[in-house]
Amino acid sequence: TKNASDNTDIKIDETNFKVSCASCLLHAHEPNGFCLVASPSADVIYTIRDISRWNRREKERSGHTLHQDHAHFVATLPRSSLWNLQRSKTHAQSSAAMDEILGHLSNQDISVNPEMNNIELGYHLTSVLGLTKGSEDFWFVMGFNDSKSLQLDLPGGKRHLGETSLEGAIREAEEETSLIWDASWVKDILESSKPSEKGNRYFDLCPTESSLSG
Repeated sequence: TKNASDNTDIKIDETNFKVSCASCLLHAHEPNGFCLVASPSADVIYTIRDISRWNRREKERSGHTLHQDHAHFVATLPRSSLWNLQRSKTHAQSSAAMDEILGHLSNQDISVNPEMNNIELGYHLTSVLGLTKGSEDFWFVMGFNDSKSLQLDLPGGKRHLGETSLEGAIREAEEETSLIWDASWVKDILESSKPSEKGNRYFDLCPTESSLSG
């Protein structure tokens, strides 16, 4: 490359560019990553929730601005409660399922707008509900308060250029819930056979009590 001002040659180390481009090509067809933190033990997921809340408080105490997509709250919910809401067919069934979820949130000191009249389950949460039939686990979920509705979903999202699905899921979870996790938590990888779901990969995470205490 020539320097326009003095016509001298400028040497550019292309190694980093080549490595970066190779990484992008290598992961070009990777699905987006999402994470489900689940356990048969409610105490494990309560611990996960508390770690997430503590990390958020530390960010705010240190003056760091939360990511624009950060959840309004995080909570521990039984999968059965979420499943009951998803499969409800009548107004009475929906009301009973929402009351059940609101009771769990209230017990975790999560305040909800009294005028709230609807709980929406996010696309990825409902997808994983369908992939985990029969499970009686407790789940770590994130929530967003609106004036009239409450949205619940799982952390995750679009991966960045060059990221793997796993790297994207780890980054997104930290941005959206302040939870930091690593590959040692992965119990299983869930993917749907539906064509509309081919771009998504769900990491089923089950940290042990010993790993959390360590």
